[in-house]
Amino acid sequence: MNLRFLETFVWVARLRKMTVVAQRLHGTDATISARIAALEDELGVKVFVQEKGQQLSLTAIGAEMLQPAGQSADGEAAKPEQERGQPYGGY
Repeated sequence: MNLRFLETFVWVARLRKMTVVAQRLHGTDATISARIAALEDELGVKVFVQEKGQQLSLTAIGAEMLQPAGQSADGEAAKPEQERGQPYGGY
């Protein structure tokens, strides 16, 4: 699993808005959406739902993933840059 996707998942779960996450991670809405879609494709499950005009919400599986994913992403961020996971597919 790509750690960049995991980090993006954690930020979106915490902030609930892709635009805010894109600004925080110095990316675009499309990049953030692509990372979440790639993560969901890899896992074979949806981790977020969004009703029209509403903020993103975690699915039950997404909620179960949040704590362990947050620990993994936080641990990865603490490593020196050369030891971190490499980006996947330019996302």
